[in-house]
Amino acid sequence: MTVAIGDYANDEDLHHNCEIGKKATGASSAIAPGRGVFHTQSSGLWAITAAGSSGRTGIIPNKYPLNTDADATLQVETRKGTAMYVQAGGAIKPGGRCRPDALGKFIAAVAIDVTATVNEANVELALNSMDRPNEYWYEGHEGEGEGLANTPTDAALDEKIRVRIG
Repeated sequence: MTVAIGDYANDEDLHHNCEIGKKATGASSAIAPGRGVFHTQSSGLWAITAAGSSGRTGIIPNKYPLNTDADATLQVETRKGTAMYVQAGGAIKPGGRCRPDALGKFIAAVAIDVTATVNEANVELALNSMDRPNEYWYEGHEGEGEGLANTPTDAALDEKIRVRIG
């Protein structure tokens, strides 16, 4: 069976309820399955993760009904321990920590360097970048990491990969 971006890695996760949240409506406001999103505290809306975003995060599942531009609500998977297929936004090492980028794809998570200009804003940004309520761990591509002889390989840009919400 071939999996799609936004699919669950196992059937047990598929049968649990997702969180239902609000999103913006209008042209190009639909969020594709498998994209990483964050909860905007000020508006109460879920949106594609932007640079410097902090707060709760989740993944849009490939689960009916999918959100459309006109929908004011959407499903978001936020449950810890859930493994899902997403799209890589760059290189990630097996077992490495990752996070959604500004397009909702997943990239390697690295600490933000605050040594150049130490000020309150930079320190706050660095703390938020490494202290999100949900963390994500790269497990491999489809079929990888499911036995000693099938070790995971590095992720590359636009590949379909499996991440676990930690």
